[in-house]
Amino acid sequence: MSLLHATAHRLLTEDASTAWATIRTELQTQFFAPLGNGNAVEEVIRREKAIEPLELLLGGAAWTLWEEFAQQVPRGSARLLDWWHAGHGGKAVLVLDGLSAREVPVLVAEATKRGFFVGAPELCGSELPAETNAYAKALGFSHRGALDNNGAGGAHQVTGAHTLTNQLPWADLAQSIPPEPRLFVWHEWPDIRVHALAGHGSGIRELLPEIVQQLRSEDFWTLVAKLATGREVLITSDHGYADAGSFRDAEPDEKAYLRDNFGANRYRQGDLTSREWLPPLAITLDCPTGRWSMALGRTKWAVAGGNKTLSHGGLTLLETFVPFLTLSKI
Repeated sequence: MSLLHATAHRLLTEDASTAWATIRTELQTQFFAPLGNGNAVEEVIRREKAIEPLELLLGGAAWTLWEEFAQQVPRGSARLLDWWHAGHGGKAVLVLDGLSAREVPVLVAEATKRGFFVGAPELCGSELPAETNAYAKALGFSHRGALDNNGAGGAHQVTGAHTLTNQLPWADLAQSIPPEPRLFVWHEWPDIRVHALAGHGSGIRELLPEIVQQLRSEDFWTLVAKLATGREVLITSDHGYADAGSFRDAEPDEKAYLRDNFGANRYRQGDLTSREWLPPLAITLDCPTGRWSMALGRTKWAVAGGNKTLSHGGLTLLETFVPFLTLSKI
């Protein structure tokens, strides 16, 4: 599918703020529409295919827009803190580690079916690099593990929160929710499955059916109902993930450069080696947690053991845009 000439022209000629607003609107239009009655997995894959021309433009002629991403796209961490500190009622955050834009229509449909009021969903920007520690630090936590068993202390910005983090099954987690008015729960799913399936040949075609099944399960919604008892609930994420198995294969000299700089990952701290590429294969940005280099666009490269089929931390749209969805009992 070709990118409309008018859209491409706007992204190449408008200021960064307008360009990123256009991109954000396009992503929300693509991924927020109801899935219908067909095969949900195939429909999500079709939607991701539809944004490939946009991804290619951002990895090519419009690559400099990534230098303005953190300044121009509303940050998910900042939106969370604004929501948390607005008003004085009960609130619960459920961070699903690695949840992406792909899963929003499933969440909206299931929440509506179960009688929740759903606020207008949004896509917000991840921290850069799009990984867990950067998000934790943006909220004032030292790392995700610090949240375990209300161990985060009082120095973070989610003030007054009782914190939890774990990998428990939904039903077990629901049983462990304390009767606190303000909760911050960070669950390691689906990121734990993204990493477990990253080396498998099928990748996203193994992952997506699992995600859809879990988000439609009664156990998951029992947990959400427990969180929503006396509280407004926010479901969000720290970062998305890339269907790296569908990316183009790097040319031999590109592969050597990417492998030498990143190994099997899509980000690293510090500067790149000196070779210049235009458009670049990766860029280096100053981020709140330091100076980081990130792979740019839809390119994959083999390391020992082959290509990763799922990954995060690089600069593509579904790695760097995250859901922001509020729910409450009607």
